[in-house]
Amino acid sequence: MARNALSCDNTMRRVSGVRPGAAKGIELMLGKRGDGPEVQVPQSRISGQAITVGVRLVGLAGSLLMTLVVASRLGAAASGEFFAALVMTTLVATIARYGTDNLALRDMSHQYHFGHLQLRRTYVSLLLWCCVSSVAVSIIYWVASPLLEQASHSGDEMLKTLRLMTLSVLPFAVSLFNAAALRSVGRVISGTLAELGSTQFITIALVMAAGKHPEDASLAAVAWLAATWLTALWSLALLAGLWWSDRTAQVAGIRNHPSAAEFSAMTGMMATSVLFYALTYAPVMVLWIFAPSADVARFMLAVQVAGLLALIPAVQAGALGPQFAHMWAKRNLPGINTLARNSTRLALLAALPLAAVALLATPWLLALLGPEFVPAAAAARFLVLGQSLTMAFGVTSTLMLLTGLEHQAVRLAAIMLTLSVPLLVVGVRNFAADAATAAAISALASVLYAAGASYSLWKKRRLQSSDLVLAFRLA
Repeated sequence: MARNALSCDNTMRRVSGVRPGAAKGIELMLGKRGDGPEVQVPQSRISGQAITVGVRLVGLAGSLLMTLVVASRLGAAASGEFFAALVMTTLVATIARYGTDNLALRDMSHQYHFGHLQLRRTYVSLLLWCCVSSVAVSIIYWVASPLLEQASHSGDEMLKTLRLMTLSVLPFAVSLFNAAALRSVGRVISGTLAELGSTQFITIALVMAAGKHPEDASLAAVAWLAATWLTALWSLALLAGLWWSDRTAQVAGIRNHPSAAEFSAMTGMMATSVLFYALTYAPVMVLWIFAPSADVARFMLAVQVAGLLALIPAVQAGALGPQFAHMWAKRNLPGINTLARNSTRLALLAALPLAAVALLATPWLLALLGPEFVPAAAAARFLVLGQSLTMAFGVTSTLMLLTGLEHQAVRLAAIMLTLSVPLLVVGVRNFAADAATAAAISALASVLYAAGASYSLWKKRRLQSSDLVLAFRLA
């Protein structure tokens, strides 16, 4: 029996493309063999995570390519106006969804797993709420557009761009809601593409087909508007096909509104998403108001470069989250600590060469776009350094959510946002290198949040998210 188990184990490694010797090294890093509690990763979960990672890579490439194409076609000033409007519209769409995507992912996943007959009813009810909320928020956004245009440091075309982006709030919110619904019923690839890749790649195709139009941000806004509607339509069509083919989901009747408990949960989810998004993109809004729009474009290019590293902790959290949750349910603190520390070491080892390549290639890539984008290299260096230091503290956000410290995470994010915005305003208004200054402050806020979260995990739960927690223990 032991021989058969060993043969099966080696066969699975050959199928997955990992040599037995290399697999042993990986197992030692993750704590499967040697010192520390044993951690086992099912091969089916590894395959699923590999698919998710691949699709996320495609989505990340789409986001990077869209930024590069829009910047090269519109120039620094006009692309900066579009990126600022895109960040504002994404924030508005987050409010418009009102947590329906998170609630759909939570409830529909449970109902799908157990073959619940109310699956279609839940989807339609939450979709209607998402649409009603999106229309209401879009009207407010439309009315507030002139005020936003007057507050910004942009040209006269900004109002036209904002109005066009307002029309994309409803389809964008529906696309992201459908992405969560697709993932909840096992359509991980199509759900991830609806969230990350489809809108970006359609926008790229439309902008490239239109040719170069410098100083015309509305061109990219029209392309984005068309892309959001196309993504919303194909994701709706796909889900409609799933409901039609799945007779168990054909249940008549829908709820007119979410229950009080669901509404409360949606409000909390929406507020949390808005807060974390505002913390991430506060530099863009400050640059939009107090600096030339070209600095917004430079900062967004730097964000895309640093985003290459952000994929590693995302994969780390997605792959190990279920194991963290299982071990926390059993209060297996040594197991969590071993897995968290060793996976963070492995993530840092993977991030170092990627960071080096990103830093070396960024100046060359920016030079291809034009001399007006070259100053973004300094901002990219700050953000890459900040992302690397943040990764050194481990997957703190995931651990806080899984161990019941989500309110602590929200308070910490609110503190960082309250501190970073005044620093951003003072820094941008008093330094010439606006994008680099905003990037440095943003990186500092990210590192401080990770350090605070890591400290909270140690003090509240005695969890060690990384080796850096040893400093807290010594203190």
